[in-house]
Parts: sequence; C-alpha cells; structure tokens
Amino acid sequence: MSRKIILALMGVLLLALAGCQSDTPDETEPLEATAPLSTILTGDVGAEGRVVPQAYAHLSFPSGGTVAAVLVEEGEQAEKGQPLVQLTTVDEEAALAESDAAVLQAEAALEAAKTGLLTAQTNLDASRLDKRAAEADLALLQAGASDAQLALQAAVVGAADASVSKAAGEQTYALEPATSAAIQAAEANLAAAEAAFLAARIAYDTAPDNTADSELTALQNELNAAAANRDAAQAGLTELQDGATGSEQMAANSSVASAAYSRDAAAADLAVMERGARDQELTVATTRVSQAQTAITAAEQAVSQAQTAVSQAEANLAQAEAARDIAQTNLEKRTLTAPITGTVVSLDLNSGELVAAGTPVVTIADLSNWQVETTDLNELNVVSLTPGQSVQVTLDAFPGVELDGVVNSIAHASQTLLDDVVYPVTIDLDADDLPVRWGMTAFVEVDTRR
Repeated sequence: MSRKIILALMGVLLLALAGCQSDTPDETEPLEATAPLSTILTGDVGAEGRVVPQAYAHLSFPSGGTVAAVLVEEGEQAEKGQPLVQLTTVDEEAALAESDAAVLQAEAALEAAKTGLLTAQTNLDASRLDKRAAEADLALLQAGASDAQLALQAAVVGAADASVSKAAGEQTYALEPATSAAIQAAEANLAAAEAAFLAARIAYDTAPDNTADSELTALQNELNAAAANRDAAQAGLTELQDGATGSEQMAANSSVASAAYSRDAAAADLAVMERGARDQELTVATTRVSQAQTAITAAEQAVSQAQTAVSQAEANLAQAEAARDIAQTNLEKRTLTAPITGTVVSLDLNSGELVAAGTPVVTIADLSNWQVETTDLNELNVVSLTPGQSVQVTLDAFPGVELDGVVNSIAHASQTLLDDVVYPVTIDLDADDLPVRWGMTAFVEVDTRR
C-alpha cells in the first residue's frame, strides 16, 4: 500500500475518532461555519511528484537544415553562451553579403540625395539674394543713390567677390581627384576579391562527378558571393578613379556661376548708381525683380523635391539595414548556444544529419540544484500550503532518507488528474550530496499542525 493511501486512511480514521468524541449537535441549531480553515485541515498532507532541475532547457533550431558541426558531447559541462551545435550557413552567409552590399548602395544613394538637397538649398538662397539685390537696384534707380548708398553698394560688390572666391575653392575641392593611397587600397581590395573569386570558381569547376547536390549548391553559393564581392570592389575602385560624379561637378560649377553672376550684377548696379538711372534701365530692373521671383519659385520646388528624395533615400537605407539585421540574425540562429551553464543531458544528432525546425535536439540542465514538481496535490490540501513553508521529501531511490524542502510556488490555475482537481506545486529540494537524477519519484509530506 502506498504512503499516500496510508496517510489518507489515517486522516479519515482521525476524523472519525474526533467525531465519536464530540457531542452531537442539536438538529435545531445550525453548525458554525466561521471556524478558521487551519483548525479544520490539520494533520499530514502528502503528495507525489518527480525530481527536476531548477533550471533546464530543451533546445531546437527555428529553421531546418543540415548539421555542420556538433561542438559538445552528451554529459559535457557547457558554459552559458557556449556554441553547442551548428547548421550549414552557406545560404545565410550569401544573404548577409548581399544585404551588406545593399546597405552600401543605399548609403551612397542617401549621400547623393543629400548633395542634391544642399545644391537646391544653395540655389534657393542665391535666388533670394538675387531678388533682394534686384529690388534694391530698382529702388536705387528710382530714388537715385546717395553717397552712403554708393559706399554700401561698393561693399556689396566686395562681398560678392569673396563669394566667388569661396565657391571657386569649394569647386576645386569637389573636383580634386582621389589620392594615390586610396586608389592603391582599392586596387588591393579588388585583387583580394578576384583571388577569392578564382578560388571559388576552381573549387566549383573541379568538383568530382559524384559530389552530392547539397555540396554543389554550397559551392555555387560561395562562387556567387565571391563574384558579388569582386564586383563591389571593382565598383569602389572605379568610383575613386573617375573622381566626382557629373551631378557633383554640376553642383560645384553651378555654385561658382551663381556667385559670379551675383558679383557681376552687383558691379553693374554700382555703375548704374554712379551715373544715374535711365528709363530703359528702370524697365530692365523691374523685369529682373520679376525674373528673380520666378527663380525663387522654381528653386523652392527643387528644394521640396530634393527633400522628398532624401526622405526616400533614408527610408531605403533603413529598409536595407533592417534586411541586413535579419540576415545577421538568421545566420546567428544557425548556431545553438547554451542559455544556461549546465550539463548536456541529451544530444540527439550527428554531423551531416538533417534537422527539422522546432525539433528538440539538445537538452541542457543545471544538475546542481533540484526541485520537486508535484502532480496530485488536490484542492482540499493545497490550501494548507504557502510559499516558503518547510516540507519533508523522500525519494523512492533512497529509502529511509528524509530530505528538507521549501515550497517555492503554487499554481494559480488547476489541472485535472483522473477526474480530480489538482494544483501543481514546486518545492526547492536540499539534496545534500545524494546522486539525485532527473525524473526520480518523490513523496512530499507536510505536517500542517506545526
């Protein structure tokens, strides 16, 4: 007869004896229902359970594949974060290389868009300056120039000359060719990429006829990735050798031309102010104000379009970076790492095997700390337990040995066991130096009278 049944019979017998010793209540008087629960549920409470580690994990891959390497053995101790098993990563590495290239392209496109926006804003500023200058010129022609105004216009001409010099310097910097050191570095990068491509092509072309399809696919992917790296290196070298792009050259030249135009206009205005205005000059000045306003409207539209281009380029870059992050994560997921420090309890795979997604292949557990998970503590007895309460635990594997335990947690929701309502309870176990093993049968006993 099991210890649980014996304790249950003893509890029934104690209740029966208590009933015989008590006075029979008057049937006309109702029984008091306000007695504390602790006075009703007294005696021993027992439950069966099984021994489990306090910390353990069943590990699986989120996606299937072929096992490339098993890095641990069953029974081996593993540290938290230590790689345990790796799947083949050819496709993931190729995807990461492609996403890296896409990020570089998106970054270059964003820089080009920012350059275009800067050019558009510069042109807008220049157009606004032109309008102010045209309006000032018209006002001077209409009112005539004083000595102070003549001096001021001369200062404007000087400032315009400085603007021309500044724009010319920026043009020289923008059109300056790349240094020989940068070109030599790019050439070395291209040489390395071409060597890697040649090695990959030789490996693919010389594969034996009996090579498995999976290995041929891997070789092909490596060749494709090497070709992509070579093309990227060639593009980088070409960009350095070609120097500034057409749009960059156009922007630099445009800034110089705009500054020169403003200077010439300021000088012409000064000349007109010095000799006085004519009717034809008044007409020209009025037309120039109108044209300057038209130029401002066009420049504002250009700025708006350039801002939209920058926003789109930023979105494209964010999308490319997100895709690269996903590719990096997918590559990392091809390696199972230990989530805790513990012992490799089970390892059910070998190199070269196919693994399905979600199938547990490794179990790791901390075998230095144990718990007992009960399976049959019913609703009448569970109310006698509280977290932190001391209990006594015995294991069938060690007859006569009584171990100390402490209630760790009590389930808030019930389960059903053979039509009985039960509540799982977890108990921290002080196993001392006993050779406890996962899954051993345990019996928990609680004296609620203490």
